[in-house]
Amino acid sequence: MKTRERSSTGSRSNLKTPLDRVFVPLAAFCFEQFSCGKTIEVRRRLGSFQFKHVRVGRRVELRRGYSGPSRWGTVKSVWEISSINDLLLKMPWRNVFPYATSRREAELMGCQEFTLQSHHDKVPLLAFEVTLD
Repeated sequence: MKTRERSSTGSRSNLKTPLDRVFVPLAAFCFEQFSCGKTIEVRRRLGSFQFKHVRVGRRVELRRGYSGPSRWGTVKSVWEISSINDLLLKMPWRNVFPYATSRREAELMGCQEFTLQSHHDKVPLLAFEVTLD
């Protein structure tokens, strides 16, 4: 999605992405998961990934890396989560970890992704569901 906006020099010829969007850079593997049924992204609650910034109705740009292809969507739901166990109790694990073959495997993937010893370990997470365009 591109919109015309004035550049810092006043020119209207530059195409820029919308400024009020949540930018989510993803590794190639994670980017591909959104084509395989993933609808929920989970991040540590830091920086721009906090409840006050990621809100329902806000536009989302999911991008492979920082300069690769992107997919656009809208934030449908947002949750503040305190552990991987809490995450998987509140939402279907297949929407978070589509390549997992069981809930147990989803727990292991979550522990690996956030460098945790156990899926019960406390960690401040933000989960948000994205409806893709």
